[in-house]
Amino acid sequence: MKTQLSALLACPACGDTLDLEALQQPADDCVREGVLRCHRCNLATPVAHGFPLFGETRLDSGQLATEWLPGLVPGWFQEESFGRFLQEKAARGIYDAYALFQPFNESNRALLALYPALAEALAPGDVILDTWCRTGWQGEWLAALFPQQQVVSLWEGNSNVLGYAGFHHWLAEGERLPNLEVLFTHPDRPLPLASDSVALVIGLDSLHRYSQGMFLPECLRVLRSDGLAFFPHIHLTNSEPEPFFERGCTQLSGREWQQILERSCAGSDRAAFIFAEPELFDAGAGWRVESNPDTSHYNGAALIAPAHWRGREIPAPADALCEHHRLVLNPLLDIDLARARVGVAADREGLPVAGMLSRHPCYAERLDKVLGSDLAALDCEILALAAAGDSLGEIASALRRPAAEVFAASQALAAREIVFPAAVSASMARLQHFYGHLELPAPSVPNFQALWASLPGRYAHHPILMDEDGDGYDFESVDVLVRAAARWMEQSLPAGARIVLCSELCLEAYLVTWASWLTGRVIVPLDPNMVDTTLAALLEEVAPAACLGQREGFTQLDSLARDESRLFSALLEPHLDSDTPLPEPPAADAPVAILFTSGSTGRPKGVCLDQGSLLHTGHHLGAHFAWGPVDRLLALGAFHTMSGLRNGAVAAVQSAMTVVVPAAGMMQPQRLLGIARDCAVTHVSTVPALLAALAASRPLLAAQPRPEHLRQIIATGDSLSAAAAGAVGEWLDVEIASYYGLTETGGVCLAQDAEGSALGDLGWPLGAVAQVRGEHGEILDTGTSGELAIFSRGNASGYLQADTRSSVRFDDGWVLTGDIVALCEDGSFQYQGRSDDQVKNRAGEILYLQEIESLARESACVADSCCIQVDGDLRLLLVLREDADQDGWETAVARHMEECLGRRTLTAELVRVDTIARFASGKVNRSMMARAIHGSEQATTSQGSSRE
Repeated sequence: MKTQLSALLACPACGDTLDLEALQQPADDCVREGVLRCHRCNLATPVAHGFPLFGETRLDSGQLATEWLPGLVPGWFQEESFGRFLQEKAARGIYDAYALFQPFNESNRALLALYPALAEALAPGDVILDTWCRTGWQGEWLAALFPQQQVVSLWEGNSNVLGYAGFHHWLAEGERLPNLEVLFTHPDRPLPLASDSVALVIGLDSLHRYSQGMFLPECLRVLRSDGLAFFPHIHLTNSEPEPFFERGCTQLSGREWQQILERSCAGSDRAAFIFAEPELFDAGAGWRVESNPDTSHYNGAALIAPAHWRGREIPAPADALCEHHRLVLNPLLDIDLARARVGVAADREGLPVAGMLSRHPCYAERLDKVLGSDLAALDCEILALAAAGDSLGEIASALRRPAAEVFAASQALAAREIVFPAAVSASMARLQHFYGHLELPAPSVPNFQALWASLPGRYAHHPILMDEDGDGYDFESVDVLVRAAARWMEQSLPAGARIVLCSELCLEAYLVTWASWLTGRVIVPLDPNMVDTTLAALLEEVAPAACLGQREGFTQLDSLARDESRLFSALLEPHLDSDTPLPEPPAADAPVAILFTSGSTGRPKGVCLDQGSLLHTGHHLGAHFAWGPVDRLLALGAFHTMSGLRNGAVAAVQSAMTVVVPAAGMMQPQRLLGIARDCAVTHVSTVPALLAALAASRPLLAAQPRPEHLRQIIATGDSLSAAAAGAVGEWLDVEIASYYGLTETGGVCLAQDAEGSALGDLGWPLGAVAQVRGEHGEILDTGTSGELAIFSRGNASGYLQADTRSSVRFDDGWVLTGDIVALCEDGSFQYQGRSDDQVKNRAGEILYLQEIESLARESACVADSCCIQVDGDLRLLLVLREDADQDGWETAVARHMEECLGRRTLTAELVRVDTIARFASGKVNRSMMARAIHGSEQATTSQGSSRE
């Protein structure tokens, strides 16, 4: 709480002023821990985490500050367990219907009809009392509507929806709007506020709910003689809902409420007004203040205002948006960004949408009138970014569009009830999104420096890195080395310099990478086995300021795990004891990594990634696959690939898990299982080829003990063998999960769930908008094949060379992947092939080589497959299962393919082979298969894009 709030507070027992004792020196005029004392009553009220807790007031024994308060605060606020509570709530699908609907609710928005008059009546610095801050929304919204006034919001105590822990987690000082204070006190008791201190009371859902002998008299006591009071949503007996539902609380007629309030105004120049709630909700320009106590509606609102307001015409509130507004997505709608459509959502477990709309008929009527169905491309982009709590200014910047264009599109979305705009804090916007969609927000770290600063506490009890031998490296030790490397970079390399790192996966590689991100340098990992001519060409293209690694002429990286290691000491030793501070963090869109991928053109493409991309995809990957702080990740992707760079180095984004780094060398199944056992690995991130090798090795390794801590293996999905995944999952008793992404999309943009329940093999969008586009950019509907387009914060900013030729294109914030997919009924995506991987049958119909291969592997006879084209003729190469019918397999496969392809006839020669050559990524090596079978290099050899 801010120290000036104490001037408004008074002892609820006697009305005397309260003395504030801060337990620490107030920072920025804010008291985090302290005690409010009434010396007359000998009462003490704790201030904990900046919140006055009047429900915890007790007689002052003199030991409150030193003994009682420190002992109880951890139990009140449950900081360690509250995050897990939110995760569990999301996993179980537990909604709070009132909380999620509040911004759109007609009772909440009734205030807008009177807002211009209320704002005009208030002076800067006036105090507004909000008596119903159950969900946090009301206080934040009022603070946004009245930025020049001080809003004091009340909630009953440590009870739903948020309680102490929830308010601290979401709306602590520094996170909520600066003109909002939150007090915990029950409105059925005397208010801890001085008399005549409040200029405006907003009592949403309160007048009929709280004690008739206490609430209204207390509101009038603290209200100034010239103050205003507005009580939206009071239950009237003028009529009953149709269909009927029980409303509860005190129910009086509008006439009775008016008489009660008029008596409260006796002897003053104020008057009482009763309105029908729908009348205020639908008020437009020219609406007049006229009391209507005999309304035929069952919900009303009450106003105490100057008598001369009677008959006053209130202008419609200005609806202009600004850079500070944020958009709350309507949780009662199905906002389908994949199909660019919107409609009223179907009922889902825990959220009966139809029932809610039946209880809000005026809102349902408005939806019918204004909603529509189609969304423009800009609408989809705005909605995707708004879900993260970004302001319109931040959205316009991210989209690189004029702010006025984004404001206008957002206003149009609000007019259709798709969003509700409000200049609330980012934290409140994220909380409201959690209410409505049960999606936990990404950590609000603006840059890697902020993330790094948060890690000491998160790694207090477990190492940040571990080597293959099981030796752990605590954060404090790693931080010393990383900061030494950062200071070397600051002293030796210009800002934004590129550092080539040509190395196998090793501990030092992560240290150098972290240091480069802390200082705004750009890391460029290269394959240490790259041929000299290619390496020379890339070095010329990159123009690095430094080269580290295992190639001749590079500054060598030592092995941190060896006793004789000096960690390229010639570079770092002079900086180990320096206390030079780190530089200012780079901008969120500043490049921090360049990854080279080959793709389908043969020429390596430099993909530029910024820290926002890595932080975004790191969060979503960890959150989706439920990585936690006690987990250990064995990330096996080569360091110069997306997964090798991101899965390990950004594991800290989600959960501060330990990263297990294997020594250089070929990773065989036996070695993998040994590391997993010895290092208590819980999660493995690998490539499909190693998963297939694990499945093949089962007969040889089945007698070995399984890694008891291993729970999950994740791999890229488009070339993941379902048979291999099933076999390994059954053998090791682990989840096998898959995800999809190109380097250009940050490595992940679609993912299956742990159960693999999606109809499409690529899964659902993950931190991204995914659409299927036709030849002319049109959005295609369910079942129609087209190119996969991705919009995401994880998208790369582009290629290093502007003239790079690639089947993947960057188009105004979208990545057009070149992958051909179809959208399934459940919103997941089915992979079919590459746009440069298509062939035509004799009827001129388009088929995709990878689609053919995938369908062939679904045959009961087939273990693996490869489709090649030679001189216009298709060859389908098949590895048969051991139990396949050796005589009838050709007929069985042909019948299976005909059933799968339907009218699209496949004319291909079926060829039996012993094995299918694959790349490390798991993709089929068609060139090698063509040479092996036919001795020809004329086969179609597209290897797809730069997937992980």
